[in-house]
Amino acid sequence: MYEAADIVEIASIYTALKQRGGKHVGLCPFHHEKTPSFSVDRARKLYHCFGCHQGGDVFRLVMEMERFSFVEALKFLAERYNIELVGGRGNKAASSERKRLIEINALAKGFYQRVLQSPDGREARDFLLKRGVMADSVAALQLGYAPPQWDRLYAHLRREGVPDDLILKAGLSVQRQGAGSSYYDRFRDRVIFPIISEGGEVIAFGGRVLPREAESSAGSPKFINSPETAVYSKGKQFYGLNLTRDQIRKSGDAVIVEGYMDFVLLYQEGVKNCVASLGTSLTRLQVRLLERHGAAGILNFDPDTAGREAVIRSLQTFFEEDVGVRVMSLPDGLDPDEFILQRGLQDYVELIRNAPPGEVFALDSLFSSYAGHDGQRRVGDVTDFLKLCRSISNQIRLELALREASARFGMSIGQLHAEMQKLPQVAGSQAEHPQAVVHLARPSPAEVRLVLFCAAGAENYGAISNSLATTAPALTCASIFQKLGTLAGREGAYDRERIFSVLDSAEAAQLSRILMEHEDAGIPDLAEAKSCVEALRNEAGEAARLQSAVEKAQNDPDQLTVALARKQEYMRKLHAVAK
Repeated sequence: MYEAADIVEIASIYTALKQRGGKHVGLCPFHHEKTPSFSVDRARKLYHCFGCHQGGDVFRLVMEMERFSFVEALKFLAERYNIELVGGRGNKAASSERKRLIEINALAKGFYQRVLQSPDGREARDFLLKRGVMADSVAALQLGYAPPQWDRLYAHLRREGVPDDLILKAGLSVQRQGAGSSYYDRFRDRVIFPIISEGGEVIAFGGRVLPREAESSAGSPKFINSPETAVYSKGKQFYGLNLTRDQIRKSGDAVIVEGYMDFVLLYQEGVKNCVASLGTSLTRLQVRLLERHGAAGILNFDPDTAGREAVIRSLQTFFEEDVGVRVMSLPDGLDPDEFILQRGLQDYVELIRNAPPGEVFALDSLFSSYAGHDGQRRVGDVTDFLKLCRSISNQIRLELALREASARFGMSIGQLHAEMQKLPQVAGSQAEHPQAVVHLARPSPAEVRLVLFCAAGAENYGAISNSLATTAPALTCASIFQKLGTLAGREGAYDRERIFSVLDSAEAAQLSRILMEHEDAGIPDLAEAKSCVEALRNEAGEAARLQSAVEKAQNDPDQLTVALARKQEYMRKLHAVAK
């Protein structure tokens, strides 16, 4: 498994990588950054971010990004590379709740697809055809149909052996209030759009009501979606990104639409760098996801009031994250799916090409009504634009926006700055689950060499375990040495895969940095390893002696100053060498 898994390929699921020398680099998927500090080493099968210090092997990467256990990551990679697992760890993964939810969603998707192609799905097929969706698109996007019966999917899943609690946790059925164990399907009489992760897993569904159902039931929403589950959070996903990711990276732009049908028809007609937002406005996590794929956003929301308001909210998020964004305006009040069918791909691409930057679009929208407004309403127009400008984190972008506004509104840039400063302060947006920065202490050169020696094999650790026992507890990498010792004693052997499987995030980050920065210098032999142990023992002894001098001088200020200075100078030199 370890040999088969390509860490560059797996890391590319989460961020766009470019080859630089012998490594691949890109924006870190764990934290927000503008300059790439995320490095992937295919030969060593390691990754490390030199900004937030997350690091590890391919299993650790999948574990951190997907929130998997080790055995779940093992199963994920086995399925991706068509490797049959034998033994306990792989079999345990199959029973994990997250994996079971993915499997249940796959069963539901297959059920919906079969119903769509059956006589029961005739009206749904007719609806799709009438909307311009071809059979090839139905197959490519794995569209389906949820029949109108109250519990047909539920009954199907029960026959497949799926327990009630998992059906509920997958969001596929709902329990009736006050009706005991009675359940009904969440999606009924709707065209089904499976939401598929970049890794190819079915994680959720969207359902569009058929027109006759909309006419007969005013209270039935046009679209419903899966609820938040253990495998799905709409604020972290885009519909269709699994199909368009590569083209988005190639083009550097992502056309963002609101609806499933918008995406389906744009994709069908040749717009291969589009996604649907799965909501009425974008979250920071979605904007960061685009940025990691090296893409700016092109907003093409519906031209109604809700769509225009969603554009402004989304612009604010793009501005806060300092990610490029433009806005498309379609003529004649057409939605994206209507425009692409009526006007064709060439006209749509031309509108993409001419889409103005987000701040220019916002200014155009406000200024179009500015001339016809009275004094007070003009003040409101200027204030609305300045509220949006306040979210622009890039100072150059802000100055350009204010310069354009100055020309439009007939106010000086200084006046606009002053008015913007007067606006009430608002609470900053939440960071939305930021990945914690791992703070790594730098081990000394002798300790680095010793880590390389011990990580190379259990026999190496065994050769110096006795002399290391009294020294290791005080070292920067003490917990790594402890876990290597446990593996060596319990299993008699270990490889890199096994080492990373027992390390926590901080330990994996420390080891990955050591390996990526220092392994090219070669693995020490036994003689060098023993000399490193001796050097570490001497370092520890000197540090203890200096600390003792500090403690003895507590009642003598002059002596204490001297003792502290000596200790600080020693530690400074020690860490300077380690850098």
